[in-house]
Amino acid sequence: MSLLTLQRMTRDEILADEDPATLSAPGMAIYRNAYRSRLLDALQISFALTRQWAGDETFDAAACHHIILNPPASWTLDDYGAGFDQTLAELFAEDPEVGELAWLEWHMQRAFGAPDTDILDAAMLTSGELGIADWETVSFILIPGFAMRAIATDCVSLWQALADGDTPPDARPLPPGSQLIVWRKGFSPHFRIIDAAEAKALAAVAAGQRFGELCVAFAEELGPEAGMAQAGALLGRWVQDGLIAGVQADKRTPPI
Repeated sequence: MSLLTLQRMTRDEILADEDPATLSAPGMAIYRNAYRSRLLDALQISFALTRQWAGDETFDAAACHHIILNPPASWTLDDYGAGFDQTLAELFAEDPEVGELAWLEWHMQRAFGAPDTDILDAAMLTSGELGIADWETVSFILIPGFAMRAIATDCVSLWQALADGDTPPDARPLPPGSQLIVWRKGFSPHFRIIDAAEAKALAAVAAGQRFGELCVAFAEELGPEAGMAQAGALLGRWVQDGLIAGVQADKRTPPI
């Protein structure tokens, strides 16, 4: 038997969803239990507030389910929590705040560990450094660690209460189309609930859409003056929040 074959057999037995007593190699149950215990510890640490909300036993059962179906794919356990919110969303389909709270916890950590970058200074927008042609063709680069998703519940209030050690409120539903964004400003991760219009605009920016095209879209929806005002207000908010890392010029023909 080759070393590679032996390594693969060992891996398969460690990952097997079986009672340890049925494992063939002596002592394999020890390795199997140690492997799963380490992964469980990692999820408990990364999702401490979600565990508190769901209950220790309920959370640990869901985590073990996730561990069986999702072996690590990275060299570091810091990455192991990726996708756990999706597992929780499936297991707690009747309680969507569980998966949403886990998503918030995970992306707060990812934002905190995101690479450092400069952010767009608000003075640049008012100094004339960008000419009128630039406004039509420029696109904006969002900072590393930015994340956005649709949410159905006010998981933000749950996170805040749990983080502060307060009694968490009941899971409150949000209006349809609500979205949650997470990013880092300075040394601290931030989050904010946004409406469907801002989410659509941010998604367009993330996809590389030019600011001129964004203005045209708002003008078609709201009228020229209201559309320009809306686009300008959103850009100002994004710059103030520290969401914009920089700008890049697009040499294509500007939108009409």
